[in-house]
Amino acid sequence: MEYLTRPDLTKIHIASPSEESQFYCAELQHWVHQHIENSELLVYPSADHSPHLWHRQKFIYDLNRFVDAL
Repeated sequence: MEYLTRPDLTKIHIASPSEESQFYCAELQHWVHQHIENSELLVYPSADHSPHLWHRQKFIYDLNRFVDAL
């Protein structure tokens, strides 16, 4: 997982609000974002642990935007 600490790589972290996630609290989401250099955190409402399934169109849009910016 050394790629997570490489500042020359841009990363995206897509999550659901902590009160809706079965796995990750808000503190962990923000900690991950703050400790992974050159990262972007996107939070999708009402997505539980699968924002890519519950918000397909938004996920595709955000992923394309992210890739296009590379």
